[in-house]
Amino acid sequence: INLVRKKPSSDFHGHITTGAGSWDSYRTEVDVSGPLTESGNVRGRAVAAYQDRQSYIDRYSNQTSVFYGILEVDLTPDTLLTVGADYQDNKPQGSTWSGSFPLYNYAGEINSAKRSFSNATDWSSWQQYTRTVFATLEQDLGSGWVAKLQLDHKLNGYDAQLGAIQFNQPAADGSAKINAQRYKGDTTSDAADLYVSGPYEFLGREHDLVLGGSISTANWKGKGYWDVTFSTPNLVDYFNWDGHLAKPDWGNASQISDDTVRQTGMYATTRLNVTDELKVFLGGRVVDYTLTGTTNTYRETGRLIPYAGITYDLTDYLTAYASYTDVFMPQEFYNLDRHSKMLDPDQGENYEVGLKSEFFDGRLNANANLFYYDYKDIQLNIVSAINNETVSRLANGAQGEVYGAEFELEAIPVENLHVNFGLGLLHTEFTDYTSGSNDYSGNKFV
Repeated sequence: INLVRKKPSSDFHGHITTGAGSWDSYRTEVDVSGPLTESGNVRGRAVAAYQDRQSYIDRYSNQTSVFYGILEVDLTPDTLLTVGADYQDNKPQGSTWSGSFPLYNYAGEINSAKRSFSNATDWSSWQQYTRTVFATLEQDLGSGWVAKLQLDHKLNGYDAQLGAIQFNQPAADGSAKINAQRYKGDTTSDAADLYVSGPYEFLGREHDLVLGGSISTANWKGKGYWDVTFSTPNLVDYFNWDGHLAKPDWGNASQISDDTVRQTGMYATTRLNVTDELKVFLGGRVVDYTLTGTTNTYRETGRLIPYAGITYDLTDYLTAYASYTDVFMPQEFYNLDRHSKMLDPDQGENYEVGLKSEFFDGRLNANANLFYYDYKDIQLNIVSAINNETVSRLANGAQGEVYGAEFELEAIPVENLHVNFGLGLLHTEFTDYTSGSNDYSGNKFV
């Protein structure tokens, strides 16, 4: 699904696209766009798409539907109003959980499985839906300056009824148990963003500036079910697994959550055109973050997230760049530790240098870069045995580093034919991580 919102066109056009692929994959899309008045000051677009596909993974299928509508209205020659809505449904069946098969058996030996093997039951599913309405008001202020107000109201929901063979299984006789849990809920969010952007003069050269602020509220209501009852014995044959075990009675919710996150932020960024070839980018965002509700209250006030970058045009076809940014990413509502306390935010610093090139009017493009990320409070899923039961819990994993290199090449020999090649090298490592009496520093992480 393309998350970039498609805009209406000033002239009428439309298309119907159908496609088919391997593993019984079928997709249809209808897209109609054009003016709705004789003067063309009101324009609209409607898009509908549906995809139904199976998979090489046993018993897995997915049905996805999307509906999207948008209107643009020229209120004045300098004022543009945009309103729209979208609707998305994702209905998978046979959803796997934590990989397609358990990595180790009861004795700690590595399991082997065919490529199509699925640890999921045939009823395992992770359904999701999104409903969004949005509006944008854009005002041309003159002299290249623009003010823009964006409003969004969104509902995200899910119903994950999951059942799969997990943890250190099977046993010596090939028997295994199904880990069955259900998670159901929705998040209702409202967001507003207002900014102005435009050029300014400094030291005899023209530069660009963006100033803005945002505010958002999101309320999550969710239920978790893991004290379940099976109507038949919860025991299956791992080596002859066909996905069939009756769905359990989920019973009463084991956990009920009702949390609200409120965020406000102010941001500024500028592009300094030092010379025709040299550009410097400076910016930052100051964030206030508050979580309240059934989860323990968490607050972060006045958190500065800076950004800096530089580009230099070595030739008309080759540009070198370097960038730095701070990382501050609060956890989702449901990322709680064993004490029902929300995990600390992912934090760190990102560094990147590279080259970008474009030849033959964009028909040959090549990019290469080196990167280094220094992280702390990395989120981990820790598996342990409690009362002879294998359980998993979330925790922050101290500090780690990631570094590597990437190379990308794209060629367009003829219109509508794109040939792509990519190569990446990645290294991950815990630089400081202990758990109990164990020191995992130096180990890799994903």
